[in-house]
Parts: sequence; structure tokens; C-alpha cells
Amino acid sequence: MRRVAVAMGGPSEEHDVSIASGRAVVKGLRQAGMEVLPVWIRRDTSVVFDLPPGDGQQGVALYEGLQRLTDMDCVFIAMHGPFGEDGTLQAILESVGIPFTGSDHFGAAAAMDKVISKRIYEAVGLDVPPYRVLKSRDCIEHTDDIAKKTADTLGLPVVLKTPRLGSSVGVVLAGDMDELRSGLKELAEMAGLVLAERFIKGRELTVPVLQDAAGLRALPLIEIRVHSHAFFDYQTKYDPALADEVCPAPIPGEMAKRLSEAGIIAHEALMLSGFSRSDFIVDQSGRAWVLETNAIPGLTEFSLFPKAAAAAGMGFSELLLKICDSAVR
Repeated sequence: MRRVAVAMGGPSEEHDVSIASGRAVVKGLRQAGMEVLPVWIRRDTSVVFDLPPGDGQQGVALYEGLQRLTDMDCVFIAMHGPFGEDGTLQAILESVGIPFTGSDHFGAAAAMDKVISKRIYEAVGLDVPPYRVLKSRDCIEHTDDIAKKTADTLGLPVVLKTPRLGSSVGVVLAGDMDELRSGLKELAEMAGLVLAERFIKGRELTVPVLQDAAGLRALPLIEIRVHSHAFFDYQTKYDPALADEVCPAPIPGEMAKRLSEAGIIAHEALMLSGFSRSDFIVDQSGRAWVLETNAIPGLTEFSLFPKAAAAAGMGFSELLLKICDSAVR
């Protein structure tokens, strides 16, 4: 029997989503016969060895808590957003010699930073929507000028993003100049940079990539059809009534092949391991534009990656075991 610690929570805005992923992973691994230790990293980064709310347990300091995991076979990182998905936790685990699932700290950091990842995509020939990287100070002090230059360069509507948040946290779709100005100010208060990206109208598809003993492969693609919201935002991602997630995606075989290849290229270019999920927009001409790659896709009952695995005939516990088998050592 393998002993697996499941890390969840953390100080990011995606703490609650991470808890949902962590609970699902704990349950799935236990159903597979694994000995599982829940590791709840609270918002202050103290550690409790239990599922939230931890029954009033006193937390221990992060490094002390992680050092207690040295006898585990691996740590399954079920965390999203800064700290858990951006290479921070990965670097800490590397420093104390504990194997963990997913990518090492280099790959996780590259995937989490939307500016760095875009430049890597461009370097390997993937199509990226035109974009501008804006200093937050300029967005606050010279809002009108920055807004005009952005609209002149990228057109309207335009997508504004904070470069290092996930789950569509810190994303604004600005349809006119007033929304653009207010969006620039809003996101400038959240981070040191603001990413402005041309809005591409088309079909939204996501490419799950799994690395296991059989090698690197794309799982069945998923098409996301949003009902009423303007895009696949935070609320839509975690409320199944707000969007349809069709898997396998009803697209021609040649398009599916191109997207699968592009997802694998993105995974390898970002130096990722274990699993990832890359999001694309396919415009009316059939051109596929890569938006971003998730180094730790969601693992809740509503999440896309488990849905793709199921479409490939893989149960949730089987998927988790494959991810554990590819743990970074």
C-alpha cells in the first residue's frame, strides 16, 4: 500500500476550490486502497493534518508540517492559484526531498505566469492572441492614455487579466472605453502588471494532457458552451447550470488532432509533468489560439480533467493513481 499526503487549501483566493479538489482526491485515493493523509494548508500557511475544519486542531508551521511528510511516498498537490500552483510549494518540497505530483517548480512557475507562458507559446509556434503587458502604475496614473492605446492596438472588446491568478480570478471583459478604464484600474490594484489581450470570438475548447507509463497523450477534448455569461468566468466554472461541457467535443477529426498536438506542444514547451490542461479558442476560420495552460487542473466533481478521463474510459481513482505514478522525484 502506498502512503500519499494530499495537500489542499493555501493562502490564495482559490483556497475553497482547492479544498473541494483535495476532498475529492482524498476520497478517490482511499477508494483505490491508498493510505491517505489530508494536509490542510490554511490561509495563514499553517498546517493541519486533517480535512477542514480540522476539528479545532492546532496548526503547525509550514516547514515543520512538511518535514513530517518525509516518510510519505508522495504528496498529491491539489492546490490552485499562487503558492500551490506557481512553483512555491513545489520548490519547498524539492528542498526537503519529498516527491510530489505534477510539475517541478520551474514548469509550474512558467505555466502560472500568463506573460511568460505566452512568450513561450510564441517561441514554439503556437498562435497567441495579440496582447499588451501594462505596468499597473501606468494604468492608475495614466488611465485614459493607456486605455486609448490599448483599444487602438487590440480593439474592443478586450480581455484584461492579472498575469498570475487562476480560475478566471482577476479577469475583466471590457466592451467599451468606460469598462476598459475601470477594468484597468481594478486589476492594477491587484497586481504589478496587467495583461491586455485581444478578444477572439469563437468556440472554446480545452485539451487535457496526461503523462503516464504509456507516455504523453491528449485525453478527449472538451467544448465549453457558456449560457448567459460573457465568458467562462469563475462563477461559470463552478456552477454546472451556467455552461455545457461537451466531451468528447463535437469537432472534425482533423481539428481535434491539431488541437491535441498543440496541447502537447504547450505542455512540453512549459516543461510540465504529470498532467495539464490547455485552453484554446477556435475562430470562424478554424484557427486555434492558445489562451493559457493549467499545471494543476481542477479535480472536483464538476472539473474538466476528470470528465475527459471518464470519456477515455478511465475512472477517477485510476486517474489519480496514474498521476501519483508520475510524481516528480
